[in-house]
Amino acid sequence: MDTFGRRLAARRKELKLTQRQLGLDLNIDPLRISRWERGVATPRGIEAVSQLARALGVTVGWLIGEEAA
Repeated sequence: MDTFGRRLAARRKELKLTQRQLGLDLNIDPLRISRWERGVATPRGIEAVSQLARALGVTVGWLIGEEAA
């Protein structure tokens, strides 16, 4: 699993959110979130990453691994 996927999954779990809940909150298919977390796919475009970061209460830099935890 890549840094993005690991951090996405870890932060989502810290917030006690399921992939389904996060997907519904952001209007994103939960299957897509699963694929991102497993490193099978990556979000298309900065808007999706920004949206995730805001929902998870982290920065984009942290989410993509450019900032320390």
